[in-house]
Amino acid sequence: MEAARAEITDLDTPLFVYCRSGNRSGHAVTWLKQAGYSKVQNIGGIANYSGKTE
Repeated sequence: MEAARAEITDLDTPLFVYCRSGNRSGHAVTWLKQAGYSKVQNIGGIANYSGKTE
């Protein structure tokens, strides 16, 4: 997660976090909020996503 701090210095940057199932992204959201990021959202697991991707 230190990589996030180095890459995203503005703590008000909107962040959308996902993983395969949604569990690890939930942990990541908790850490990011504890690190001071204010606009963090867990969008869940990509395994359940059925929309278009880029």
